[in-house]
Amino acid sequence: MFHHARRSLARLVLIAVHTLRRRQSVLVTVYLANDPLAMLTGYTPGPPITLADRFDLDLTPRLADTALLERVFARDTGGPDDIVLGRIFDALNDHPEPGDEHLTARWYRGGRRPLSVGDVVALGPRHYACAAIGWEPIARPN
Repeated sequence: MFHHARRSLARLVLIAVHTLRRRQSVLVTVYLANDPLAMLTGYTPGPPITLADRFDLDLTPRLADTALLERVFARDTGGPDDIVLGRIFDALNDHPEPGDEHLTARWYRGGRRPLSVGDVVALGPRHYACAAIGWEPIARPN
């Protein structure tokens, strides 16, 4: 039994290493809500939002980690977008994961406030509003 588990783990590590070789990234666009009540009420279409930052985020290591965890624990982690949005939220609230410190430094060097409820993050063409708990998919804001 131990050998079977060790073999399975070795196979998963090889899959993760293979995944790491293919660099994947996503264009992230962050919009901040101008309405101070958005922190209480959440995002609503209509009120203007301000483009705060746009950057290319390397997903390669995290996708390999996610694939490995999903295979080991046979569970759904909420999908890659939830993981990426969590990374962005942590980094733009001064709690970056290891390797994302450059995002935090870049964000605060620009004099921006922390990411909060009512703000919008786009991962490529997909847009999400920061909610009190988690993220809500939304149509592209005007």
